[in-house]
This record gives sequence, C-alpha cells and structure tokens, in this order.
Amino acid sequence: MDHQSRIWMRPWTVIQGTRKNQIWLRSAAGRDQPREAQSRNEENTEASNVINLSIHSRHLDADEREAPDRPVSPVPSCLSMKTDRSMDYPLNFKLGDLPQEKGEAPDRPVSPVPSCLSMKTDRSMDYPLNFKLGDLPQEKGMQPEEVFCDVCDDKAVTFCQTCTLSYCQTHVMKHYTVPKLQTHKLVKLTEGLEDGFCQEHQRPVEVFCRTDQMFICSLCSVTKHKGHDTIHVEVKIPGIQSKNFDGHRTPTSDNELSSPEKFQVMLLTSDSVSLSWSSPQGVEGPQTFRVTWECNWEKMSSRVKGGHHLEISSLKPGEKYRFTVATEGDDGRLSRSISTSLYTVVPPRDLIVDNLEDTSFTLHWTKGEGMDEVPQHFLITYSSPETDLEPRAINTQNCYRTFSNLQPGSEYRVSVVTVLNSGEESEPVYVTIQTLPLAPDQLIVYSVDTTSATVIWDQPPGLDQTHHHYQISYQCPGTEPYITTTSSPSITLSDLKPDTEYSVSVSTVLDNGLKSQMVLTTLITKIPAPVNFTVEERKFTSLRIRWTKGVGLEQTPQHFLISYFSPGKEPITLNTEYCYRTLSDLQPGTQYTVSVSTVLNNGLQSEPVSINVCTVPLPPEQLTVDSVDTTSATVIWNQPPGLDQTHHHYQISYQCPGTEPHITTSSPSINLSDLKPATEYTVTVCTVMDDGIQSQLVSTAFTTKVPAPCDLTIEDLKSTSLTIRWTKDLGLDGTRQHFLISYCSPGNKTKTVKTEDCYRTLSDLQPGTQYTVSVSTVLNGLQSEPASTNACTVLPTPDQLTVDQVDTTSATVIWNQPPGLDQTHHHYQIFYQCPGTEPHITTTSSPSITLSDLKPATEYSVTLCTVMDNGKSSHLVLTTINTMVPSPDQLTVDSVETTSATVIWNKPPGLDQTHHQYQISYQCPGTEQHITTTSSPSVTLSDLNPATGYSVNVCTVMDDGRKSQPVSTTLNTMLPAPDQLIVDSVDPTSATVIWNQPPGLDQTHHHYQISYQCPGTEPHITTTSLPRITLSDLKPATEYSVTVCTVMENGMKSQLVSTAFTTRYLLQKLLSDVGLADHYENKLKLSTFLEINADTTLDEPLKTLQSIPGHFLKKLMMANVKLEEMLLDGFPVELVDGDASNIPLKWISDVLTQLHTIVSSNSKIRVVTVLGVQSTGKSTLLNTMFGVQFAVSSGRCTRGAFMQLIKVNKELKEELKCDFIMVIDTEGLKSLELSKLEDSYEHDNELATLVVGLSDFTIINISMENSTEMKDILQIVVHAFLRMKEVGKKPVCHFVHQNVSDMSAHDNNMRAREELLEQLNEMTQAAARMENKDNITKFTDVMKYDPNTSSSYIPGLWYGTPPMAPVNAGYSEAVYDFKKSLIQDALDSIMMLNYSEKTDQFADNLTEFVEEMEQTLEVKYIHEKDITERLRSLPFKPQDKMFTSLFGCGEVCPFCKSPCEAGGKEHSKHFTSVHRPQGVSGISHKESNRLVSNICSSSVISDRLFKTSLTKGQYHPYKDYQKYYPEWNIAGDSSIEASDYWKYVMATFNEIIAKDGDALPAVIPEDWKALTTEDAIKSLKCSFNIKD
Repeated sequence: MDHQSRIWMRPWTVIQGTRKNQIWLRSAAGRDQPREAQSRNEENTEASNVINLSIHSRHLDADEREAPDRPVSPVPSCLSMKTDRSMDYPLNFKLGDLPQEKGEAPDRPVSPVPSCLSMKTDRSMDYPLNFKLGDLPQEKGMQPEEVFCDVCDDKAVTFCQTCTLSYCQTHVMKHYTVPKLQTHKLVKLTEGLEDGFCQEHQRPVEVFCRTDQMFICSLCSVTKHKGHDTIHVEVKIPGIQSKNFDGHRTPTSDNELSSPEKFQVMLLTSDSVSLSWSSPQGVEGPQTFRVTWECNWEKMSSRVKGGHHLEISSLKPGEKYRFTVATEGDDGRLSRSISTSLYTVVPPRDLIVDNLEDTSFTLHWTKGEGMDEVPQHFLITYSSPETDLEPRAINTQNCYRTFSNLQPGSEYRVSVVTVLNSGEESEPVYVTIQTLPLAPDQLIVYSVDTTSATVIWDQPPGLDQTHHHYQISYQCPGTEPYITTTSSPSITLSDLKPDTEYSVSVSTVLDNGLKSQMVLTTLITKIPAPVNFTVEERKFTSLRIRWTKGVGLEQTPQHFLISYFSPGKEPITLNTEYCYRTLSDLQPGTQYTVSVSTVLNNGLQSEPVSINVCTVPLPPEQLTVDSVDTTSATVIWNQPPGLDQTHHHYQISYQCPGTEPHITTSSPSINLSDLKPATEYTVTVCTVMDDGIQSQLVSTAFTTKVPAPCDLTIEDLKSTSLTIRWTKDLGLDGTRQHFLISYCSPGNKTKTVKTEDCYRTLSDLQPGTQYTVSVSTVLNGLQSEPASTNACTVLPTPDQLTVDQVDTTSATVIWNQPPGLDQTHHHYQIFYQCPGTEPHITTTSSPSITLSDLKPATEYSVTLCTVMDNGKSSHLVLTTINTMVPSPDQLTVDSVETTSATVIWNKPPGLDQTHHQYQISYQCPGTEQHITTTSSPSVTLSDLNPATGYSVNVCTVMDDGRKSQPVSTTLNTMLPAPDQLIVDSVDPTSATVIWNQPPGLDQTHHHYQISYQCPGTEPHITTTSLPRITLSDLKPATEYSVTVCTVMENGMKSQLVSTAFTTRYLLQKLLSDVGLADHYENKLKLSTFLEINADTTLDEPLKTLQSIPGHFLKKLMMANVKLEEMLLDGFPVELVDGDASNIPLKWISDVLTQLHTIVSSNSKIRVVTVLGVQSTGKSTLLNTMFGVQFAVSSGRCTRGAFMQLIKVNKELKEELKCDFIMVIDTEGLKSLELSKLEDSYEHDNELATLVVGLSDFTIINISMENSTEMKDILQIVVHAFLRMKEVGKKPVCHFVHQNVSDMSAHDNNMRAREELLEQLNEMTQAAARMENKDNITKFTDVMKYDPNTSSSYIPGLWYGTPPMAPVNAGYSEAVYDFKKSLIQDALDSIMMLNYSEKTDQFADNLTEFVEEMEQTLEVKYIHEKDITERLRSLPFKPQDKMFTSLFGCGEVCPFCKSPCEAGGKEHSKHFTSVHRPQGVSGISHKESNRLVSNICSSSVISDRLFKTSLTKGQYHPYKDYQKYYPEWNIAGDSSIEASDYWKYVMATFNEIIAKDGDALPAVIPEDWKALTTEDAIKSLKCSFNIKD
C-alpha cells in the first residue's frame, strides 16, 4: 500500500458519563479530557470535515468515573487520526485546522467547539441530545418539539451547521459578534422538524443536508439527497425504540448483551480500513462480534470470534461507509451496536512547481492513490505572510493551477485538498514557493573604450529595504562567460578585447540566492590607435618615425595612414603596412606635425595619434680658439648661413677626458673659465632653434698651461740629508704629474731627481753645508717654471740609542754611528745617574758601553752625544734603565696535606736594605687563580681541594709595584681515604659495608672502589658513588676481607682502608628468623629440614631436635628469608598452601619480585605445569623430565602446589628464548580427603584455573586405568581452559596417558585418541553449560587441539608391583620423547613481537597463516617425509627467516646502535625514526672514558667529527658520514624534540649505564635533567604517531 494513501488514527477511548449524557475522550496516553473543555478553545478548532462514529452504550456503573456536572455537547467524540507524513495533526479537514509554520493560522471560520466524529447507537439514550418532539416526556417545563441549548438548559432556537451544535438566544450571539464565527451557517430549529419524522418515508430525521439546508432521514440521504453534503444528527423520541440496521428491534431488558467498547479506526486508505474494539467492560473470556459495513444500501457483515480486530479491503474509493460492531450471543442475539461513518478519500500527491516568474507560477499535482476514478475536485488555498495577503481559496477540477498577479520576491504558502462531490475533504498537502525578484531596469552601456566598458542600470522597484545584489555575466562569441557581482547599480568591465562585440546580462539576486530574470544588452569595444609613436631619427631634410600596433591587434590584418605638414603648408598623406616610415624632402630647421591612424581591412579607422617634430638646423662655421691660460680659454665662430631672420642661439659643450661635459649657451664667442691646468679640452658648438632642435656639432680642442709648485719649504734638516716639501697647484689636485728637483752646494755640480710625491728627502749631503734647492712641475711632457729655496745641514747625533742587556746590578747601552761620519774623527760622551745621586760621566769611541756597579731594582737616566775633534758636539739623545728585581731563590714545597701545603724560598740578594714583599699565585686546572702576598720567605696555602694538582708561582714585588720574574713549582694535594669503614650487616650470602665520605670532597666528582675476596680466590672489584655498598653472591660461613679507596675522575686513588667479616651460616640465619637460633649449635642441616613433617620418624641426625614442631617446614617457608636465592639454588617453594588452600600473595609477590631483581629484569621464564588425578605419577613425571626432586614416595601425595626454578644453559637459551623454566607440581585432583565436601569440584576448578593461568605449557596427566576419573579430570581441565579463553590466554596443552600397556605402534592408539577427543567434546559441552557459554560446543572451540600431536602415551614406571618390581626402561624413553615434543612446541610458539600495537590480533592472524601454510605444504611433502622433519633439515631456521621478514633486517645505526625500522622487505637504505644518545649503548670517549651524550640526528648537521675502524683512526666529519656508511640515511634534526624520550633515559640512568660499561657518567645538559616521565611518553607518541 502506498504510504501517501495511509491514514493512521490515534486510538481514543470513549467514556459515557452518568450525568446528562456527557462523553469524555481518553487519549492513548491515558489522559481524560471532557469534550466540553475542548469546546471552550475557540481559537484552536479541530477539523470541520469529520469521520462519523456513532456509539451506543449503556450507562456506566455507579462506581465508574463521573464526568463534571455540565451540559453535554451534542457533538459526537472524534477520532484523532495521523498520516505517515505528520503524526501530530488531525486527519484531513479544512484549511486552518493544522498549526501553521510561523505561528499563524489562516483566517477562516472557527467553531467554538472542536469538530469531531459523530457517534450513534441503534437505541435511544435516556435523555435526548438535540430535539424534543411532542411525545417526549414533559420535564422541566419542556414542550413537544423543543430542543435545548448545548451550552445551558434554555430552549435552543438555532442550529449551527458548522459547529453541529444547538444554541439558545444568549449563546448564539457569539456567532453574530465574533468575526471568525460570523461565517458559520445557522438554521432555525423549527425548519424541517415536523414531528421529528420524514413525511415521505415515515422514518426519524437523523441527517441534516447542507446542500438543501434541511433535515432528512437516513433513507433520503441515499436516494434523493445522494451525493449531497450531509451530517448526522440525533433525534430521540421517548417511548420509541430505534431500529438497528438488520430491521429488528433490540431488546430493552436488563439481561441484554453488553456492547463492545473503544471502537477505533486504526488505518484508513482509499480502498481499505482497519478496525479495532475492546470487549465489554467486566466481560471475560472469548466472545463473538458481528461487524457490518454498508455503502449506498449495499450491506456486508462478518463474524469475528475471539478477536478484536478486522481489516476490510476492496472498498470503493471516495465513498461513504458506515461500520457497526455488536456483541453476538450464542443464541444469535446482538447487543447494542457501536458504529462509525467514514469516507475513503486521500489527499493529492506529487506537487510540482514550474514556470516560476516574478509575479506568477504554475502548480501541478496528481490525484491521490486510488482516487483516479472517483469524482472529485480540488480546493486550493494560498497566502503570503510577507505581504500580509489574506488566505485565498480556489476550486478547480484540473490537476494544475497558475497563480498570477503575485508580489515579486515574496514567499507563498499553498495547500491543496481533495474534495469529493459530497463535500468530504482530504487532509491538505502544503508547498512553499517564492516568486522571483524583479530584474534590473533600463540597462544601458554608459561608456566604451578599447579594453573596457561601463554598464549602468536602475534598481528594481520595491527593493529599497531589501538586501540584494546584482550578478553580471558577459562574454564574446566563442568564449566562456565571465561572471561577477556588485551591490551598486553599475559596473566597469575591464580586460576586454579590442574591436569585439560583447553580450552583457544582469540579474537581481536576493540574499537567499533567488535570482530574477536576466536583462541583456550588447557593446562593441573600440579599435585601438597605434602606440609608442616616436621619432627615431632626425636630419636636415628628413625624419624617421616608428610606432607599434594597437593593444590587442597584434594578430589582426591592418595598415596605417600617415599625415604630415608644416605651418602654412598642405598636409601630405602616405599609406604603409609597416610600423615605421621615413619622411624626406623636408626643410632644415622646420617644425612638422605628423599623425598615424590604424586602418582595418573592413575600412574602420582608429583615432589618430600625433606628434610635433622639427628638422635639424645647419651648424656654426669656422670654430677657433682665440687665447689659452692655465685655467681659461676663449673660443669664437661664425653664424651659419640662412639664419639671419631666424631666432636661434648656440649651445657650447666642453670637457676634458674622464669628466662630464659642461654645457652653456652664448652668442658667436665665449670665454671658458674654471678650467683645469695642463689639461686638454674638447669644445663642441651647435645651433639651437627656439623649439629646442639642434644642428650637427662642430668641435675643436686646446690644452691649458702647467702651473708651478706652491709653498716650497724645508721640513727635516739633518747632518747629511734634508726633506723638502711643496704643494700642487689648486688646479692640479686630481691630475697625475711628477716633479723635477735640482740641488747643489757652492762650487759643486747640480744634481737632479724626479718624484711623483710632493716631498723628497735629499741624502748624501755634507754635514754643516749650504745647499740651493728648486722644484718644477712636469705634466704630460710640459714643465712649469721652477720654485727655489736655500738650506744648511747640521751635525749628527748617535742613532738608535737602546738598552741591550739589563741585570740586577749592570746594564749595556748600544747605539749606531751617526751617518756621514765614516771618514771623520769623533767619539761619544755618556752621562748616567739614579735619583738623588750625582751623574757619572764616561767616554768611548765604540758605539756601546756596559755600566756596572748599579743598584738592583733602581731606575737610571742615560744621555749620549757625538763629539768632534774640534770640540763641537751634537744634540743629546736620552734613554732610561731599570735594573731588574731579583727573584726568590730555591723555591720548594715543604709539606703537603689533603687541603693545604707549605711553600718556602730564600730571600733575593741585594734587597737587604730595600722594602719589598712576595706575591704568591696558585691554581688548579679549570679554576681561577688565587693570589696572596707575604713579606716572609714562606707561605702555607690552605682551602685546597684534595687530590688536586696545583701550580705555584712566587715573585718579588717592590713598593712601586715592579715585580721580578716568577719562579714556579707544582704540588699535588693528597686524596683522602674513606673514613670509619665498618660492616653494617652480615647475612649468609651478603653483607653491607658503610663508611663516611672523606672531608673536602663535597663538590668534587669521585667514587669509591671496593675490593673483596675470600682466601684462595681472586678479588672482586666494584665501584659505587654512595658511601655504602651491599656485597651479594657471597659464600655462607666464609671470611672476607674488604678494602675501600677513594677514586677521582682522573684515576687518582687514595690510600686503602680495610676491614673483614665472616658471613653467617645459612642455617644460622634461617633458625634465627624462625626463632630457633639456639638449635644452631646442633649443626642441623638444611637438607634435613626439607624432610621434616609431623609423620617423620626421627633418625640419628634428629635425636637432639625433639622440641622442633611438626609444622616447622611451613613456618620456615613463610619466614622472611631470601627464598629467591633458594629458588635459584633449585629448592622447591610452596606456591599454594595445601592445608588451608590459601595463596600467600604478599609473600609470593615479594619473593618473585626479588627473584626478578636478582636475575635482571630482562630474563624470560617459561612455566610448565602438570595436572592430574591424585597418585597418577605427576611428580615422578616432572622429576624424570627435568631432573628435579619433587617429593615422591609410596602412599605420599603432594598437597597444594610447589614451584621449582630450572636455569637454562647457554646453548639452549637462544633456541628456547628463555633463561629459566619454572616447573609447578600440583596436588592431585579428585582427592579422597575433599571428595566428601559439597564444593570439592570448586576447589579442583580453582586449582586448575590457577595453574593453567600461570602456565605456558600444561601437561594433563591421565591414568588409563580408571575411565570415570578420566572424565572427571577432563571436565575440570575444560573449565580451566574455558576461563583462559575468556581472558584471551591460549596456553599449550598436552595430554599424557600413563600406564599404557601396549606401546608397540603409534597408529594403534588412534582409536583411543579419537575417543579422548569425543570425551573432551562431551566435557566441553557440560562445562560450557555450567559456565553459561552457549557458543562453545566442542573442545576445539576452546583451544587448538590435534589428537596426533597433542597426546602422548607412556608405559608404567614399574614392571609389576613395587617395591620389588624392576624399573621399566621404556618409561624414561617415552618421557624423553615427550620432552622433545614439548620443547619443539615451545620453539614453534615463541615469537617476539616488536613495534606492534595489536599483538593479540597479530598473533591470531599469524596462527591462521601458519595453519594455511601447513595445509598447503602438506600436499607437497606428504609423500616425501614428515613436515616437521623437513623443516628441521633446512639449512636455515624458518622462524628466523619469518622474524626477519616481519620485523626488520637486524641492522643498527653505526653510531648509536638504534635498530633499522625499514622492516623485512627489501630496502636499499637503513633508517630509524628516533636516534638516541650514543651513551645509552655504552659508547664512551677513548681519552676520558666518559659516556657520549651526542645524538646522531644533530651530529650529522654539526661540525663534529667521528673516528671508527673504517676511518682507520682518522677523524672524519659527521656531515660526510655516508662516505663510510652509504647504506644508512640519518635525517638531520636540530631540534631533536623527538629524542626527548632517550634524553630522559640517558639523564635518569646515566650512572647505571656508566657503571655497567665501566665508564664515567656523561655530562648531562640541564634541559635533559628537567625532562619528566610525561615528556618522555609524549615524545614516543609523537615519534610513532600514536593518538590518545
């Protein structure tokens, strides 16, 4: 059934009141509402089209709810109906009934009471609803033919056809005053009511025909009034029984049948209806109901037994149907019926809007489902909230309607209702439509250029207050349109093509995106004129012009029109296809106007571009230079012919090489000034017209004169030389030149020299001689006039007087002989003195002298002069001498302590009478220098660092601050030994030694070296940074000597301090812990302890131990002893207390934690457990397999669970991937002691669950002698594995069948294995039921099990009955084979998972893959040999290959040892995401032995160096690491935030790593120390893209 034709009805319960026939409606939610309350709401009326439902019912019992004492409305209760489109509104009914979207309802007539479904019964009620006829009882003044008001008890005068209510004169007034009620149809009650019977058919009048405005009977409604708009009313006549539709009268006795209740229409379509009702109140048990329906007097009925629902199909669309239901008795009697009348009418569908314009649109629809053949028309209502348009209604027979004269850009709400000819209406269907806005008005092209145009328009009317904009689209033929928007009524379109036609469209766009129709216009852009129009060349009689094509016309065929003329002349025109032209036959010095236009092939011509230009005039004639000086010259010329009457002037340009020209104007002559001397100038002159046109240039040249030097002076006059200096002429400052110098003395020849400088020293002169000197300037071969002066040489002094050597009491002074005195006799006179003394005078002929007898540390002044034989002396030369301060003598270190030292020396000689003191400086490497002073020849240096080397310098210091040369020595302070070395505690295998830190080492990095040994062994050496150490792995009852010394970072060690201790006996320790220390003297052995229990018979070693209690062993086990060491020694430890069935979790946790610490945190342990029935040889099996010694003896059973640790040797560690095997022996299941307890099975299940959960391999030991016990043990085991499956653990399980009599053939036991599997499946089902696991049906659902490989068969241990029976050798062989298969399973199951976020999922996928691979390979190898043997015979290990393919190539970074992350696939480059500090891998500096903190990813972008075996011991830059490691790719990262994790690790475990690698701790940066655990975790997540 189409969903559009379905009408769902909300069930309502009809409750008839006992007072004045009040009818209540109860909704499906159970809320009672008096119908009268609904009638009070005049603004929210329900539908006016009704579905008639008449209900006849007897009065409710007295104890039922009474309705309020109010006049009842004659309007029947209505059914609430819903469609699948809206479940909140009533079924159909007229416009305005449904809530409107914007809180508004269409303005239409509203009833003061809700429209409803009419209800009728086939018997009259006790009180009439509407009318009073003449034969009615006379009560309360009532007269025949009177009808009472439905609001009060007064007489009714008017009946409202719309409300279907009767009103008195008072209450009808609202229909005349309330606007919404004034449209209702009112009828006088006296019209048509003649005795309440139809005069034609003599039937009660119960229908009102709206079409003919009269009351009629039901027969008239289907004959003369068929198809009219009718409604049912009720007229009750006292004393007359109503007839039912079967033509017989219903009895009125008290024993009549009860009527059904709650008659409901559940579903209504165009051709079907679904009805529902309930049994009469108070009636129980199955009942029979008679359902009758009729249409146009065609009646059908159906009997419904035991049910309350009926669906009726094949109804006629658009017809009125009446449905009744009554209870039918066994004798055929019918109760009062309840009825309803319905029309099969559905609303239109498929509403479509087309032809949408600004003031109109067309709406199409199709008839409702199944309504094609039904006569109908359609009621259309539309309104517009935006324009305050009142709702308007239209009737049409067509399935479309065009709406015109609408407001542009406005929203309209339209509803369409199907209306039958009878007036019945469907529910409305709605659509909201918005008209288009008005288009822009008066679109015009305002302006057009070659590449742009402006378009303007008027704003559409009515949009002044409406937000809108405009969309503009424009295009030329063959191109895509350009679209743009603007909010103003104009736009300038740019980037257009020249000479192109464009179509332009503009539309109005509202904010909601609605667009108006487009308005169009066209425009054509202009032809561009030529551009870049220039004059390329000018001559006397010609011009050359050039241009480029207009913008956008580069590929367009065209030519050009040229026009030119001079003032007073006719224009001359030319045509050319080129973009240039030469115009000839022109007049010199004449102005011309030239223009060029573009002409297309179609004849269209652009605007011309023009230029004014002048031809070149004639140049001047006879250009000559009239006069020249050093800085000026005069130039003259003649006027050109033909310019007498023409305004013109001359432009003169002159310049010297390398300078810019100077330009000026003048008449036919000019004086050029400000010229450079001795410089060549070029001069050019041209004629210039008034318009700026110039003639060709005429030129000449000249050279200015050379000036003489200025300011000639003698600067430095000496005995054999003099220096002469001068300045260049001002005009020659920037000119390259040289000078000619001439000089002579009287009677000698003149000497000449050249120089480019403005000075010259003349040497080889005679001392004391007069000379004449002259200088001339020479420039470009030209020489100026000379400038001259006179000078006389002087007598020379000794040269370069210096102090050559100075001692404490002497000094040597040297000097050079004065120049020019080689051939002259002379000597030197020397004066020297110290302050406060007379000068000493001496002479010498040699240029040096040694002055002796001087005072130490004294300043002397020394003067020297040259003396000629004639007694004439030169000027004095002066110097000073400071005799040296003597240094201290014999500096020695007198004494040295840990923090002080004394240094002594001898007093320097010669300072006995001189005030002085000594300055001492000392320092150790890396520290500031300490300086002190003393006046005595010794000093004690304190506050020194212990074990530190110091350098000491001592010098003499005078009062004036002068110092002697320092004398030096070195000293090393002593390293203090540890203080107060004592043994703090001693145990059998360990001892703690403590000491005090040596004084003075608080700020000094140091550690301690501890050496300990027992007699006859090599010493054990270890280090620690703490002043204590616990020595472990000691031998019990052994004397040890211990020495401790302090060790500095440089390796310096202090003296040793020593002590000794003797470890305690292990037994002594154990006895002390359990309070039995007094028994130690009896030498009780530990091996004896292990056999002690309450039933032990004491032998000779135990005779002195009568006081030891029987539970001593248990107390011993629970004592706070180092059981982890006992575990390592192979002693079994009790895991589960067998007596109390208790696990001491705290004790076990502490023991295993200590064990974890002892064996190091990276050790791996595999756990093997045995489970089985009591006394089936479980302990014996473990002892045989692993060589352990679990207690076994005849009649003795294990209680609880014991664990024993077995160390794996080095050869098997690599294969088994573990360091230890933990073997757990358990007490037997189904023990006799527990069998009598009700919860014994829980004990067994808990024990099995515990050990299976702890185990990697579980051995199920089964004795083949008792099948019943075997089933019990299997069920217990299955329970345990079920629980392991729940937590995701999948241990390996093996079944061992002991005491098998026939071991001849493995295949012979196949049947037994299959039987075992069947039993396992049976036990699995039983266990699954107990564990409430319905999805587990077989054992393989719990775990992987293969009968061929998961079961082993072992014969009995004895041949016969012990103790006299011999041992069965086959037992050990079978156990050995079983052990091999168990180890093989262990190898197959081991897989280390690295870098996997979902290891469980990976393990499952890997298991499935191996199973598939096994099945594939089995076909190939089944005829060759066993697959397992085949894999073992391979030259490689398959598991290793698989590991490599999945987890990587195994290569590590050559620097920090981080593993390659490229995986097992083939790759040419190794890489890792996060590099770590090299020190994490134990790498240290060879020189300092300190851990390296560098990180590879930062080193490769730094200037650091590395040195490896590949570099042959030579340092190589990290940046070029790929020279030696080309297969590695190390990404540089200066920030290395991703390495925060490894920084944190390095900073946290620095000392531990250093200790393990026998190196010094790395120097950790401060920012590394500040990193937290959260920073490290964040770094890991960032590196591997892990999200929270």
